[in-house]
Amino acid sequence: MKADGMGWLFAPTGLVDGPLPTHYEPVESPVHNPLYKQQSSPVLKYWPSDQNQLAQVADPRYPHILSTYRLTEHHLSG
Repeated sequence: MKADGMGWLFAPTGLVDGPLPTHYEPVESPVHNPLYKQQSSPVLKYWPSDQNQLAQVADPRYPHILSTYRLTEHHLSG
């Protein structure tokens, strides 16, 4: 419930990628995003370093995905 006593389907303001959740591929994905032009989340923070290099999208040297299946994003209405 929000302050007005109602539950909201989406947040009218304050979101970078809303109003409803959008699918983004991981930054090191073996495939290009099939649904949107935006590959990864626009709020991704990455600090480039020689010790922290990212693989390019669809890099043939990394054809597999390893996931913990943990929830990485939780969308709320603000």
